[in-house]
Amino acid sequence: MRTLLLFTILLGSVAFSTQAQTPASLITYDFMDEEQRERFQSLGLDDNHPNLLNPEISVGDIEKVRQSWGNLHQQIGKYLKENQFGWGVEGTDISIVHKFYFSPEGNLNHYFFRVMNKEVTLEKRQEYAELVKEFSKEHGLDLTKDQPFAQCGKTRYANP
Repeated sequence: MRTLLLFTILLGSVAFSTQAQTPASLITYDFMDEEQRERFQSLGLDDNHPNLLNPEISVGDIEKVRQSWGNLHQQIGKYLKENQFGWGVEGTDISIVHKFYFSPEGNLNHYFFRVMNKEVTLEKRQEYAELVKEFSKEHGLDLTKDQPFAQCGKTRYANP
């Protein structure tokens, strides 16, 4: 009985240790959803996540920042394609304005986005947000800092 109890305690501590090292689940916010937009704005993330392009944050790292940022977008585009994601609209590429909020280790914690193509439906935006969440479980920014940080920009994804 003691052996079983000790094994259970050890197993529980291993599970807790593994769980503590796993990045937190990404929280997404769709600009077009008023409730999500208000929730995002109430967090004040910009107050404690300085922008990577701030010279105080990226002194001497600007080229690495640009490369990491470009790689992140390429990886997301590849992930969307691998998961056969389509935007449900004809022809055109999809433009997105977005801001990512990262942990000091480069893990994605929060993602605020606005799909600029008005024809993209709520359902497709939700599907996109779920795919980005799944993506974030295995991918992040190939960059670390001493504190949480953010990066924003505009990108275009292919519409298969």
